[in-house]
Amino acid sequence: MKQLFKKWNGLVYLFAFSIFGIQGFHVSAEEVLTIERKKALIELLKKDCGSCHGKWLRGNVGPPLLPGKLRNKSRDFLIKKITEGVEGSEMPAWKNNLSKAEIAFLVDYLTISRNIAQKSAQIIINDTLASR
Repeated sequence: MKQLFKKWNGLVYLFAFSIFGIQGFHVSAEEVLTIERKKALIELLKKDCGSCHGKWLRGNVGPPLLPGKLRNKSRDFLIKKITEGVEGSEMPAWKNNLSKAEIAFLVDYLTISRNIAQKSAQIIINDTLASR
């Protein structure tokens, strides 16, 4: 039971990490995003980006935005694609709608925090099943 508590405690930490943000990108103090803005960005990702990349971001008109599919793409590459868009495709430039910090948050959310949260959840599920 104690071991399960530690794992649940870790999941809570990782969930908070993913929702409340990754402050590893280099932004000035005035560009730090609020919790409310981060939540709004995640909703934007689901709705606006999801309209082309699929409801679950598994791909549709646009390619999948899943951590495994983005693994070989650099952070700078992904930031540039969102910022500048992709010429000759449906992918618009977001530089006039989102700040650098907001775009960096979305990239980190897609590649880091979702991946960590998914792995943590799977560890808990596996441990729970094994203890039965």
